[in-house]
Amino acid sequence: MNYYEVLRIQSNASILEIKNAYKKLVKKYHPDIYEGNKLFAERKIKEINEAYEILSEKEKKEIYDAELNYKKYEPKIDSFVKTYSKEEINNYTKIYYNNSNKKAKNKTEKKIENKKSFDLNAIGKKYFFKLDKALKTEEKENLLIILLLLFIIALCFGFLKLIS
Repeated sequence: MNYYEVLRIQSNASILEIKNAYKKLVKKYHPDIYEGNKLFAERKIKEINEAYEILSEKEKKEIYDAELNYKKYEPKIDSFVKTYSKEEINNYTKIYYNNSNKKAKNKTEKKIENKKSFDLNAIGKKYFFKLDKALKTEEKENLLIILLLLFIIALCFGFLKLIS
Protein backbone atom coordinates (compact mmCIF):
# COMPACT_ATOMS: atom_id res chain seq x y z
CA MET A 1 0.00 0.00 0.00
CA ASN A 2 1.38 3.38 -1.01
CA TYR A 3 0.71 5.91 1.76
CA TYR A 4 1.02 8.84 -0.61
CA GLU A 5 -1.79 7.42 -2.72
CA VAL A 6 -3.90 6.79 0.38
CA LEU A 7 -3.60 10.45 1.43
CA ARG A 8 -3.77 11.56 -2.23
CA ILE A 9 -0.61 13.65 -2.07
CA GLN A 10 2.72 13.75 -3.87
CA SER A 11 5.86 12.24 -2.40
CA ASN A 12 7.50 15.66 -2.00
CA ALA A 13 4.58 17.05 0.05
CA SER A 14 5.37 19.14 3.14
CA ILE A 15 4.18 18.25 6.64
CA LEU A 16 1.50 20.94 6.41
CA GLU A 17 0.15 19.44 3.17
CA ILE A 18 0.13 15.99 4.79
CA LYS A 19 -1.87 17.29 7.78
CA ASN A 20 -4.38 19.09 5.54
CA ALA A 21 -4.88 15.99 3.37
CA TYR A 22 -5.32 13.84 6.48
CA LYS A 23 -7.94 16.15 7.98
CA LYS A 24 -9.82 16.38 4.70
CA LEU A 25 -9.96 12.58 4.25
CA VAL A 26 -10.92 11.93 7.90
CA LYS A 27 -13.89 14.31 7.53
CA LYS A 28 -14.91 12.55 4.33
CA TYR A 29 -14.57 8.90 5.47
CA HIS A 30 -15.31 9.09 9.21
CA PRO A 31 -17.76 6.23 9.98
CA ASP A 32 -20.16 8.53 11.81
CA ILE A 33 -20.33 10.97 8.88
CA TYR A 34 -19.88 8.63 5.86
CA GLU A 35 -23.22 7.76 4.28
CA GLY A 36 -22.13 4.61 2.47
CA ASN A 37 -20.91 1.24 3.76
CA LYS A 38 -19.71 1.64 7.38
CA LEU A 39 -17.21 -1.27 7.09
CA PHE A 40 -15.63 0.37 4.05
CA ALA A 41 -15.38 3.66 5.95
CA GLU A 42 -13.73 1.94 8.92
CA ARG A 43 -11.16 0.23 6.69
CA LYS A 44 -10.50 3.47 4.85
CA ILE A 45 -9.98 5.39 8.12
CA LYS A 46 -7.52 2.71 9.33
CA GLU A 47 -5.52 3.12 6.12
CA ILE A 48 -5.60 6.92 6.41
CA ASN A 49 -4.48 6.83 10.07
CA GLU A 50 -1.67 4.40 9.27
CA ALA A 51 -0.48 6.55 6.36
CA TYR A 52 -0.63 9.72 8.47
CA GLU A 53 1.22 8.05 11.36
CA ILE A 54 4.14 7.15 9.06
CA LEU A 55 4.26 10.29 6.93
CA SER A 56 3.75 12.83 9.71
CA GLU A 57 6.96 11.86 11.56
CA LYS A 58 10.16 12.84 9.79
CA GLU A 59 12.21 9.76 10.72
CA LYS A 60 9.48 7.27 9.81
CA LYS A 61 8.84 9.12 6.55
CA GLU A 62 12.53 8.92 5.57
CA ILE A 63 12.59 5.18 6.22
CA TYR A 64 9.33 4.71 4.28
CA ASP A 65 10.64 6.77 1.34
CA ALA A 66 13.83 4.71 1.22
CA GLU A 67 11.84 1.47 1.16
CA LEU A 68 9.46 2.86 -1.46
CA ASN A 69 12.33 3.95 -3.71
CA TYR A 70 14.00 0.57 -3.30
CA LYS A 71 10.83 -1.22 -4.36
CA LYS A 72 10.46 1.13 -7.32
CA TYR A 73 13.94 0.36 -8.66
CA GLU A 74 14.15 -3.23 -7.48
CA PRO A 75 14.91 -5.49 -10.44
CA LYS A 76 12.12 -7.83 -11.39
CA ILE A 77 12.63 -11.50 -12.03
CA ASP A 78 11.20 -11.12 -15.53
CA SER A 79 14.08 -8.85 -16.52
CA PHE A 80 16.54 -11.69 -15.81
CA VAL A 81 14.64 -14.46 -17.54
CA LYS A 82 14.76 -14.72 -21.30
CA THR A 83 13.08 -17.49 -23.20
CA TYR A 84 14.89 -18.97 -26.17
CA SER A 85 13.43 -20.79 -29.13
CA LYS A 86 14.64 -24.28 -30.04
CA GLU A 87 16.48 -22.80 -33.02
CA GLU A 88 18.41 -20.38 -30.82
CA ILE A 89 19.29 -23.14 -28.35
CA ASN A 90 20.51 -25.38 -31.19
CA ASN A 91 22.64 -22.53 -32.59
CA TYR A 92 24.16 -21.83 -29.18
CA THR A 93 24.96 -25.50 -28.62
CA LYS A 94 26.57 -25.80 -32.07
CA ILE A 95 28.70 -22.71 -31.40
CA TYR A 96 29.66 -24.02 -27.94
CA TYR A 97 30.68 -27.45 -29.19
CA ASN A 98 32.51 -26.02 -32.19
CA ASN A 99 34.52 -23.75 -29.89
CA SER A 100 35.27 -26.55 -27.44
CA ASN A 101 36.30 -28.84 -30.32
CA LYS A 102 38.60 -26.11 -31.67
CA LYS A 103 40.21 -25.76 -28.25
CA ALA A 104 40.70 -29.52 -28.01
CA LYS A 105 42.22 -29.61 -31.51
CA ASN A 106 44.59 -26.77 -30.63
CA LYS A 107 45.74 -28.64 -27.53
CA THR A 108 46.39 -31.85 -29.45
CA GLU A 109 48.19 -29.95 -32.22
CA LYS A 110 50.44 -28.32 -29.63
CA LYS A 111 51.17 -31.72 -28.09
CA ILE A 112 52.02 -33.14 -31.52
CA GLU A 113 54.28 -30.15 -32.25
CA ASN A 114 56.03 -30.68 -28.94
CA LYS A 115 56.55 -34.36 -29.71
CA LYS A 116 58.00 -33.59 -33.13
CA SER A 117 60.77 -31.44 -31.70
CA PHE A 118 63.21 -33.69 -29.87
CA ASP A 119 65.59 -31.46 -27.94
CA LEU A 120 68.16 -33.45 -26.03
CA ASN A 121 69.39 -30.42 -24.13
CA ALA A 122 65.89 -29.58 -22.90
CA ILE A 123 65.32 -33.16 -21.81
CA GLY A 124 68.70 -33.26 -20.06
CA LYS A 125 68.02 -29.98 -18.27
CA LYS A 126 64.56 -31.13 -17.24
CA TYR A 127 65.76 -34.38 -15.67
CA PHE A 128 69.03 -32.97 -14.38
CA PHE A 129 67.23 -30.19 -12.51
CA LYS A 130 64.81 -32.70 -11.03
CA LEU A 131 67.76 -34.81 -9.98
CA ASP A 132 69.57 -31.73 -8.77
CA LYS A 133 66.71 -30.76 -6.49
CA ALA A 134 66.34 -34.27 -5.11
CA LEU A 135 69.99 -34.89 -4.21
CA LYS A 136 72.04 -33.50 -1.35
CA THR A 137 75.38 -31.78 -1.98
CA GLU A 138 77.47 -34.82 -0.92
CA GLU A 139 75.46 -37.11 -3.18
CA LYS A 140 75.93 -34.68 -6.07
CA GLU A 141 79.70 -34.70 -5.58
CA ASN A 142 79.75 -38.50 -5.48
CA LEU A 143 77.62 -38.68 -8.62
CA LEU A 144 79.93 -36.30 -10.47
CA ILE A 145 82.96 -38.36 -9.48
CA ILE A 146 81.27 -41.53 -10.72
CA LEU A 147 80.33 -39.86 -14.01
CA LEU A 148 83.89 -38.61 -14.51
CA LEU A 149 85.27 -42.07 -13.82
CA LEU A 150 82.86 -43.61 -16.33
CA PHE A 151 83.86 -41.00 -18.88
CA ILE A 152 87.55 -41.72 -18.33
CA ILE A 153 86.93 -45.47 -18.64
CA ALA A 154 85.01 -44.93 -21.89
CA LEU A 155 87.91 -42.86 -23.26
CA CYS A 156 90.37 -45.57 -22.26
CA PHE A 157 88.36 -48.24 -24.05
CA GLY A 158 88.12 -46.03 -27.11
CA PHE A 159 91.87 -45.40 -27.02
CA LEU A 160 92.59 -49.11 -26.59
CA LYS A 161 90.43 -49.95 -29.61
CA LEU A 162 92.34 -47.43 -31.69
CA ILE A 163 95.72 -48.91 -30.71
CA SER A 164 94.82 -52.50 -31.37
